[in-house]
Amino acid sequence: MRILSVSTDYPGPDQPRRGLFVKRRLAALAERTDLTVLHLRPWFPVLRPARSGEADGSGEWPPVLRKRMFYLPGVLKGWDSYWVERAVVPSASALDAEGRVELIDAHFGYPEGAGCVRAAIRLDRPVFITMRGLESQVLAHHRRRAQLLWALRCCTGVICVADSLRELAVRHGVAPDKIRVIPNAVDRDTFHADDRAESRRALGVEPSCRLIVSVGMLVHGKGHHLLLEAVAKLSRKQRDLRVVIVGGRAHEPSYPDRLRRMADALGVGPLVRFAGSLPPGDVARWLRAADLFALATYDEGCCNAILEAMACGVPVVTTAVGGNAELVDPPLRGLLVPPGSGDELADVMEQALDRSWDRQAIASFGSDYTWADVARRTEAFFRSAMAGVPGAGSHDSAPVGSGVAR
Repeated sequence: MRILSVSTDYPGPDQPRRGLFVKRRLAALAERTDLTVLHLRPWFPVLRPARSGEADGSGEWPPVLRKRMFYLPGVLKGWDSYWVERAVVPSASALDAEGRVELIDAHFGYPEGAGCVRAAIRLDRPVFITMRGLESQVLAHHRRRAQLLWALRCCTGVICVADSLRELAVRHGVAPDKIRVIPNAVDRDTFHADDRAESRRALGVEPSCRLIVSVGMLVHGKGHHLLLEAVAKLSRKQRDLRVVIVGGRAHEPSYPDRLRRMADALGVGPLVRFAGSLPPGDVARWLRAADLFALATYDEGCCNAILEAMACGVPVVTTAVGGNAELVDPPLRGLLVPPGSGDELADVMEQALDRSWDRQAIASFGSDYTWADVARRTEAFFRSAMAGVPGAGSHDSAPVGSGVAR
């Protein structure tokens, strides 16, 4: 099977830890198929110049083509899918001429999904979209909403990383039989339960410290500002409280500075460490040292940070959004709070810190489910969906030879 996988969220030379959850699925899938990654790198002259240009990443695994994708930062986001189409078609056409594109695999419903569906129509190839959680935000914007729903209804098949996303798609008119739920997995070689005391010694964390760790990019949607509010309230009751926030700057450059100012204004600056973006092994060490993982996110699909925390045996406090409830299954592996309230988050974190948790039982959740399983299920879905596609027909018909409805 010859696959072209398209994503704007993928590790690159200047951001080696961005989109690792996408890379892990594609690396496992590349073991089973002939797969090429098309990593689209948004750029705009002067305002967002290309940091490393276009590079052939064929020495990487899986093989990567990196192409610049023109876009207008911060405005006219309804045009982003057209820039995706414009970037995908030349690369896909060149690979297709070599017989290397049997299907297009788009990661995220918008802009990749909508842009790749239009590209697939031009190339007459099947196209699949993976919904990863950002789609609910897209649905709040009229122009993007229309494009996303058109793409989901027209594509050959949809992969959802959580049941909640499947329900969202069906609720908006996507045929249930074209959807498969295939959750993310965890790299168990890196994220696993281990000697908590040893992790603390390695990190210089006192045994008596109540350590809360959060992992997520420094963007508003991850709710780190709510965590700071909760810490300010909790610190009045919990002694020796420390918080480590692991995550780097992303597309909201002012947000990290806002967080630091907020921590100082709330009087919790000395309690909070902004660790930045860290390699997976260092993230795992912080998780193993933690008493609690907390993430005040506003929206999720299948959150890898939560999966990784639980794989390290850490109880989780997070918001009841997306697939979080499926993962945490309170009170087995953690507790849930409504999104948007620092006060409620503080109260539930206090409950979690005072509770006795079976860390080994938490770590055992999903231990037999691997990225290889994700790849196997993904390939099987691609094959079954394409086998059900009728032969090439008139362009006036709904389903055509590519499996894309025009």
